[in-house]
Amino acid sequence: MRFRILGSLEVVEDAGEPVTIAGRHHPRLLGLLLLGANRVLTADRAVEVLWGDDPPATATRQVQNIAGTLRRRLAPGLLERVGSGYRLSVADDRLDAAVFTAAVTAARGHRERGDAAEAWRVLDAGLSVWRGPVLADLSGLSHLTARLEQERLSAIEDRAELSLVLGRAESEIPRLRELAGEHPLRQSLVGVLMRSLHQTGRTAEALDVYNECRTRLADELGIDPGRRLRDLYTAILRDEPAPVESVPAATVSDAPAAPTVPRPAQLPHPPGRFVGRAAELAILDTLPHRPGGAVAAITGQGGVGKTALALHWAHRHATEFPDGQLYLNLRGFDDRPTMTVSHALAELLRSLGHADSAIPDDPETAATLWRSTLNDKRAFILFDNALDAAQLRPLLPGSGENLIVVTSRNRLTGLVALDDAIPIPLPGLASEDSRALLREILPGDPPASALDRLAERCEHLPLALRIAAANLLAGTRTIDDYVRGLDDDRIAELALADEPGSGIAATITASVATMPEPIARGLAVLGMLPGTDFTASLAAAVLPDGSPDAGAVLERLSANHLVELHSTGRYRMHDLVRWYANRMADRILSEAERFDVRDRAIEWCYGNRGSVQLPDYDNVMLTCRAFADHPGSWRGTLGLTRAVNRGYRVAALRKLFAEILSAAERAHDIEGRTKMTAMVGATYWALGNLEEALDYKLRAVELAEELDDDLTRQVTLANCSVVLMSNCRFAEAEEMSLRCRKFIPPDDLRRIRTWHIQLVGTRLRLGRFAAAEEDVQRSLEISAMLDDPGLYAATHVAAADFMVTTRRIASARRHIAEALTLAESVDSHRDLMQVVEVRARLHVLLNEGEAALGDYREVADLASQTGDRLFECMAHQGLAMVSARAGDTGTALRHIDTAAKLNETVRHRGVAADLEMARAAVAIAAGNPDVALVHGRRALHEHREIGQRLSTGEAWELLARAHSAVGDREAARNAWRAAYEIYTDLGLPDAERLADSPS
Repeated sequence: MRFRILGSLEVVEDAGEPVTIAGRHHPRLLGLLLLGANRVLTADRAVEVLWGDDPPATATRQVQNIAGTLRRRLAPGLLERVGSGYRLSVADDRLDAAVFTAAVTAARGHRERGDAAEAWRVLDAGLSVWRGPVLADLSGLSHLTARLEQERLSAIEDRAELSLVLGRAESEIPRLRELAGEHPLRQSLVGVLMRSLHQTGRTAEALDVYNECRTRLADELGIDPGRRLRDLYTAILRDEPAPVESVPAATVSDAPAAPTVPRPAQLPHPPGRFVGRAAELAILDTLPHRPGGAVAAITGQGGVGKTALALHWAHRHATEFPDGQLYLNLRGFDDRPTMTVSHALAELLRSLGHADSAIPDDPETAATLWRSTLNDKRAFILFDNALDAAQLRPLLPGSGENLIVVTSRNRLTGLVALDDAIPIPLPGLASEDSRALLREILPGDPPASALDRLAERCEHLPLALRIAAANLLAGTRTIDDYVRGLDDDRIAELALADEPGSGIAATITASVATMPEPIARGLAVLGMLPGTDFTASLAAAVLPDGSPDAGAVLERLSANHLVELHSTGRYRMHDLVRWYANRMADRILSEAERFDVRDRAIEWCYGNRGSVQLPDYDNVMLTCRAFADHPGSWRGTLGLTRAVNRGYRVAALRKLFAEILSAAERAHDIEGRTKMTAMVGATYWALGNLEEALDYKLRAVELAEELDDDLTRQVTLANCSVVLMSNCRFAEAEEMSLRCRKFIPPDDLRRIRTWHIQLVGTRLRLGRFAAAEEDVQRSLEISAMLDDPGLYAATHVAAADFMVTTRRIASARRHIAEALTLAESVDSHRDLMQVVEVRARLHVLLNEGEAALGDYREVADLASQTGDRLFECMAHQGLAMVSARAGDTGTALRHIDTAAKLNETVRHRGVAADLEMARAAVAIAAGNPDVALVHGRRALHEHREIGQRLSTGEAWELLARAHSAVGDREAARNAWRAAYEIYTDLGLPDAERLADSPS
């Protein structure tokens, strides 16, 4: 398999067939792996690059899913899991970037040995693999591809230099002109173009090229061309032969003379007491030794000690930066206006000696001058209190050995992902460090338990701890008394009495005091929302009638840094602001107003139940739990059905639904009891607790009969049918499905489609293949009319199951491929798990043992991640059967033991019967046919009791093999005949396979 990244991403089989890498993030992750081929890519790094500043809650899990998909698309063994990351192993001759790099290295060797012709040939061959910009069809990776692009430019310049030596300069000129237009300030490129033009008799054009470059450098950077380019210009003016060595781009000697100014030493005084942070200091200690400088981003909430850490380290290492230390407060989170990029650049350039008259007004030009000034420097620069990556990016040097340290309450994920900043997230202090800081300030030897309680209330924030300690020193209260005060009013207690406006929440109080009352009340209302963030839509829903427009409220709160827009349409409060606003709600909102907020929040969850997606699952859960005793709270949970189906935090959902069910029972709310009984059952089913799931689903059916609501009856009957089938009660499941059909309106295509899909599984197990096929066809027809990838994914899973069961191999492959693509597009773990399990069974049919093992392992991993013990059981049972067939009885027995332990909770009769078949297969492989007969008879008995006709036939076939192995030919013939008759009755080609067996 070959990979191409020098241009658009391409993957090609050895036979020449292209491999399609579909999906939103799949090509980008593959591109990222190829850029670091043969090196480990951590999952965290993948998340940063793929999602930047706003990764979803499931980002790491999505990376796992995407990597699993890539493993299936690529040749076996290329992509492997290494710890928490991934490595793509690619031979140098299989990746065009490696071919190019090898050619550059080889050409350099030929040139050093004086063989210019061979160097030109090798270099030209290396450049020929380029088809366009690196990964031209993928967005968000340009910061990672810049190195290769620069190497390409250098290689083109080297080839042109070789052409000058070989007298072939004419052929290089068109490409050099094109590149000079794209990179007009690259002096090495301008130089080789000038020499090529001069050598071919086009001296006037060469001089024009120089003059154009000189004008651009003066206008855009305020500098003259470098010495080497000036010397070349003079040589051409004198009509001297053009030198053949290249002019290096932007060498130190090319830079303008730096202004003579005192060495800056702008760092504020370091903190007097500093504890802990050993891990963060160790990271900072490595940075001065990084070639080419470095950028570090110290991030965390207000008061966590970001600036203190930076200053403590910087003062200890000041002598390592001979060109000085610069400090700039960017005022990203301040009561003063945030510093603009223009203002910041002007301050920085003044610090390095540029006069005001020499500082460009245009920010881009000023940024270019800033980078040029720092080109040959080794300075330390602290950008304190930064707002975001956009504010910082123009301030980053382009070269030199400078160390940039940034502090911000923003996570600055974009700076990490796009600018290679080293992230140093700063949490609260460790418990022992919080104690150490308090002991340094407080007299005596306070008990560790008392210090721990104080530190916990202060959230282990150094600023809060210092304020608390100062207040204790100034008063007569004990630590326990002060802790009780914090529990009553944390905001008031975390301020210094003799310094108005001080304290951990001073800016909150000051901001609220200046707000119009409706805005302040809006803050209190939003503080009641228990989720981690909220949408503008939810804010509009909970704000009381008569409030200003939600957009106006959010804009004013954002301007005061009380909420922040952290992604499109989504806002959040910092924890202390939320605490403040929640207590504020208790003070200024009446009970009726607070009731109204809770009611509006629940109704918003209910009204948006059909569109709730992963980012909101946790918020809806928190809202419903916080307001569990509110009348009708169960309505808010209905949007979490998809979360259950996707396997998202199912154990937590089960606990939540049980709490809401208890509240509905206390309120004697029959509709709430019905819905929540069914929801609890759904979580037990998703967790693989089938008997408990069926108990709740049957109770929901009974409760639904008390409601005059056809839709509720239909839903409870349909869901109960699914659980009946999971409990291997297939005839009852079919009967209940037929009962629910009469409650589905004829124009409700979605529910009709779901009804047909449910019947497919039931009828397959009952051996009613013709009826199942009709259900498959009808569900496919309806799904084609509905624009919903999630529904279509489930349809193709059911179709694939039918095709594998009925041995229609080509159709099975087509539906499996469709199901995989759709399941990945909607991030549906359950559909993905189901279709991979179906594909594993297809591999078993085709005797593709290694592929089957790989798929069953993936199913086991997915099931383990989502807590689905039933599918985890099935996966280990499949692994056992495939291992037994391969003669690996030890591995097979280990998988049987694992599955059996899991099934102690699941109690799935079908899995138990299949495990007996696996034990029989192991016994046959181990040469113990007598033992195989015992397990085979148990499996046969169970499958006949359950009513699974195909599995019954397979059990007969296994028994036939065991009888044959012990020499009981008559019993073997009878068993073969029984299996043959079942396969024939079902219309399966397996009957033909048995036709030559003893009869």
